[in-house]
This record gives sequence, C-alpha cells and structure tokens, in this order.
Amino acid sequence: MEFLFPKKTRPISEMITTFYNMNQLKNILLFLLFISSNTHLFAQQNLLPNHSFEDADSCNDFLKFHLLDYWYSPTEGTPDLFSSCLDVIYSYSVPINRYGYQPAQDGKAYVGIVCYSDGYDYREFIGAQLKETLETDQLYKIDYYVNLVNFAPFYTNNFGIGFGIDSCIIPYNYQIHPTISISDSRLISDTASWGKRSLFYKARGDEKFVFFGNFEPDRVTSATRNTNPYDEQLILIDNVSIVTFDLQVENVFTPNGDDINDRAFFYPDITDVRCDVFNRWGERVKQVDLSKGWDGKDERGKTLPEGTYFYQLIGEVQQLIIASGFIQLIE
Repeated sequence: MEFLFPKKTRPISEMITTFYNMNQLKNILLFLLFISSNTHLFAQQNLLPNHSFEDADSCNDFLKFHLLDYWYSPTEGTPDLFSSCLDVIYSYSVPINRYGYQPAQDGKAYVGIVCYSDGYDYREFIGAQLKETLETDQLYKIDYYVNLVNFAPFYTNNFGIGFGIDSCIIPYNYQIHPTISISDSRLISDTASWGKRSLFYKARGDEKFVFFGNFEPDRVTSATRNTNPYDEQLILIDNVSIVTFDLQVENVFTPNGDDINDRAFFYPDITDVRCDVFNRWGERVKQVDLSKGWDGKDERGKTLPEGTYFYQLIGEVQQLIIASGFIQLIE
C-alpha cells in the first residue's frame, strides 16, 4: 500500500537515503501522517449566492420575498422573508415574529416556506441560479439549516432539494418538477433549535438552478399532528451551501496512544454521514461516529490487530456511498 503524504513531500526512497536511522525515519513518517490526516477538506466555493438571505433591495414594514437578491419563487406560492431589519414585532421580524420566536442561524435573516397543506398540495418553493453550472460526475455536498415555526400544526418530512437546467418558473401553479429532486424522509419537528441537514449529489453536468421545498404530494408526505391549533405549516430555512465534496482520506493510522495520528475518520464538521469499517473477510468490525473518529477498536471496545481494513463512507439520508477505500492499521 502506498502511504498518503502531502503533495510536496519527497518520495520515501529519497527520505530513506537521507535518514539512515530507522527511529528518526519512523518519527518523521508519523509526523507526516499526522499532517496528512488533518488536511482532509479544503475551503470550497459556495455555489449559492446570498446563502443566508441577508441581501434585499429594501427593508420596510412590507418586506417581501421578491425583494430578496438572487432568489425567486418559481410558482404562484408566496415564500416569506424574515429579517431583523424590521422593527415591527409580530410581523416578519427576527427573532420575534408572527409565527413565534426564532433567531437567525446565520446573520440576521431567514426564509419560510409552506411544505404541507393537509391534502390540498399547496406548496411554496425558493429557487436561485447557481454561480456556475455543476460539473459532470462531480460529487457535491448540500448543507442547510431548518426549523419548524412554533405554531405549526404538523411535524412533516420530505423537505429536500432540486436541481434544474432552467428556472422552472410555472405561472398559475403551486408545484414544480425539477430535473432532479432529493427528499429527506426525516421529520422536521424541532421548534427551538436549527437543525443542520446534509445531502449529497453526483451531478449530470447541466444543472444551473437549485430549488428548496417539498416536491412530494401530501399523500406521500408523513405528517404527525401536534397540539397547535394553527393551520400554517411553515418551515424556516437558513445558511444554505452547495460545495464540491473532495474528501482526502488517510490510508494509514497508528492508534498507539501517543496522540499522533491516533484516530482515523475524524470529521466533526461532516454531518449525516457514517463510516463502516470491514476486515479482510468482509465482516463489519466498526461503525464509526465521525465526530469521534476511529481509535482502532471494534464495536465491543476490543483492540483490532494490525492489518488492512476496508471502509465505506455513506450518506445516511440517501444511503449513498460517497467514498471508499483501504486503510492500514499500524500500532
């Protein structure tokens, strides 16, 4: 197996000729592995303009979604724009507004859309043109934050994302059918905190527009009635991003307790992804929590022997394999 080093590192053969002492070589090797194992994701350009809905043409008592820069409604639906620039309490201000209390997840503004109507199939969507067309076969990571308004009557699912080759503007209609749509089957029920959601998408190469909302009809959308007597099923969305997903996974680690390269698959910023590790016989020995990483032990806490293990990183919402390969465990 070839060890994974930063691109500017000299070849191993050259290092061996330079460092005759094997202990010195081991220390250098472990140091390089430590560096490489902590440089997995690099800063990526967010392909969404005005990603936290801060920029609007004006701010007054009649703040409307159509005043929001770069974003639009592709249907006759009427999304709501909320902002702290409004000083009228119980209107569309932030954090106190007509739907309850919710600070912005990022900045001072967010958007609200109806994603369920108890059999009437009324929907609201938001759309935007991407900064650049998606690249063929490139894997993208979509992150967004959602929150259910305090007075919503249902807990619902199927909030998702769509991609299109055009703007999908459909007059006199409340539904759209983008080229590709991805739905999240998890219920949105938290009215107190923003929940981060992550989806993954491998592009065809002609997608220029993006949409957020529920693309499924009411009959296939799960809805659990709560105790609120109100009838507006509004979901808030904030801080959205679409970036290329190029994860550089280490292929060797040394869980020997010296605090150098002791953990593999440690990605605390990546959500909705799990890592399955298999031994040479194809048996899964560990399901890794990426917020903690893998310490070389199996599910029972027993230290695994040195050797080569196979891994799969899986997007849990879509059960999509987003990365796979081999990793060497060396004590």
